[in-house]
Amino acid sequence: MARLVAALAFLFVVMCGVQGGMAADAANPAVVGTLDVQVILRDSLAMKSIKTQVEEKRGAYQSEISGQEKRLRDQEQELKRQQSVLAADAFEAKRRDFEAQVSAVQRDVQERRKVLDQAYGDGLKKVQEELKAVIAGIAKERGLTLVLPAEQTLYADPTLNITDEALKRLNKKLASVTLNFAAPSAKSKQK
Repeated sequence: MARLVAALAFLFVVMCGVQGGMAADAANPAVVGTLDVQVILRDSLAMKSIKTQVEEKRGAYQSEISGQEKRLRDQEQELKRQQSVLAADAFEAKRRDFEAQVSAVQRDVQERRKVLDQAYGDGLKKVQEELKAVIAGIAKERGLTLVLPAEQTLYADPTLNITDEALKRLNKKLASVTLNFAAPSAKSKQK
């Protein structure tokens, strides 16, 4: 019985505290703003510079890889021609060498993909950090206590949308981002 009384007393204290907290929140309602993140990612100068750099590097990588692939195709054809002429052990050695070269090119392609992804991710992180500071500044000026992604709101008064202002400020503060396309092993040596 004593436990029941103690539990009820505890529950009463907790409920009073929750109701008191709710009353305080009702006295200071949230002031909400919205931001269209996709517009920022599509239209900001910094993101455009990131996308341009990644596409240029991807094109350069593709040219290099295409040359390596052509060389491998030529070697494969030569190897097929030599199959009937070479001794079995000599042919097997050349085949293993060819397969090792193919594997090396595949690893190179994967490494370059990682480099592109890492550079893009690092650039995006810089944009997000600067955007967060821009949003905080706008929120403080306008007295906003909460900024939600516009994509996740069913309805919001258009006057609550801060996308255009955020885009202008972001473009002014961060017009471009220079990406680092060093391989991960080279990056760790630089640190």
